[in-house]
Amino acid sequence: MFSRLADRRELARKVSLNEDMPMLVAKDVSKLLADIPKGAWVALSQDEERVIAYAAELQEVLRKAKEAGESDPIITRVAETETGTLLF
Repeated sequence: MFSRLADRRELARKVSLNEDMPMLVAKDVSKLLADIPKGAWVALSQDEERVIAYAAELQEVLRKAKEAGESDPIITRVAETETGTLLF
């Protein structure tokens, strides 16, 4: 989609100047995910402070989150390799 670095920079500039869009802030959740198996799907609370559920399959983690009473969890997947995990 973006073939040139200048295109990406222009998009970033436009997004950062758009007052209607909330500013995206990256949050490091690697400590929360440290004990979760690699490759697992994870449901986090909206405040990103706790793991609601995890499972090998996406549908399973969604079901578990719903059963736990979390109607709108943040869903992510644990990396298969050692990398940092950031949410935006």
